[in-house]
Amino acid sequence: MAVLKERIPNEIHKAAESLYPIAEPTQQIGGVLKISGTSVENEPHLTTDYNYFSKNRKEKLTINAKYLVMEIFEYSEFEPFRSNFIKVLQSISNFNKDIQFERLGLRYVDQITIDEGNPFDWSKYINKKLLNQFEVASDKDSICRALSLIEQEREDYSVRFQYGMALVQN
Repeated sequence: MAVLKERIPNEIHKAAESLYPIAEPTQQIGGVLKISGTSVENEPHLTTDYNYFSKNRKEKLTINAKYLVMEIFEYSEFEPFRSNFIKVLQSISNFNKDIQFERLGLRYVDQITIDEGNPFDWSKYINKKLLNQFEVASDKDSICRALSLIEQEREDYSVRFQYGMALVQN
């Protein structure tokens, strides 16, 4: 999105800031390394991530020239998350209907704490079809991390669904 390489448009900034009032842009340094025969060429570039946080910093919106990502670090229910995402997309669409991102990301971290019983029995909280990763290890007490990834290629987009148990110190 070329318009975001220079600055974020005021209309989009206002919409983002109304939902996430702490604005903290950051500069990202990237580059392309081209290797051809015996020559090596580096093409560095600088981009800006326009980061917006909720007052308690448990939600974050990042917009840059290539992607839009919403993150929630203390998830309670889907509807407010969905509603905010749609509001941001609508403000961008209202500004310019032709804007396209390479990536749209929704990330929420839902922490499940099990104080008693089997710490690997998540069947009350998560669809049982997603829990097979725990059946692989014969010694479940030795599991310190278990992650699964499902990627789907659709006609004009792809979906990446990653889930699991974060690193646990035994």
